[in-house]
Amino acid sequence: MQLKKILVMGDEEDSMTYFSAFFANEGFFVISASNKENVVQKVLSEKPDIITLDISRSQKYGLKALREIQNSKGTCKIPVIITTAAASDFMQLIGDRKQLHMPEGFFEEPIDRDLLLNKVRELLQLNAI
Repeated sequence: MQLKKILVMGDEEDSMTYFSAFFANEGFFVISASNKENVVQKVLSEKPDIITLDISRSQKYGLKALREIQNSKGTCKIPVIITTAAASDFMQLIGDRKQLHMPEGFFEEPIDRDLLLNKVRELLQLNAI
């Protein structure tokens, strides 16, 4: 059985390292990338099954990454889960932007790892192990 691939994206190295280790320990194949990279190219080259996108308080690169993923024909069908330490009104910000739609999952820090893992499995249609 081939491992499901998760692309962990963010601007903060510590956060990316944490989530990468967490998902690897749960049996996923993990790739990490910075929100500042060419997001669509990275997603197209890596072909992840799901993306976790950590959006920092500045939100500049994270929102750009989300927009690029959602608006590219080759990446728009890949589920995205946002993790953030930003205030919960962040979802309102996404709703106010015409070029964005709500992600498939949203978790505000501190993140309940079990809930996050369950959401990933739900989106990937995996049974709990």
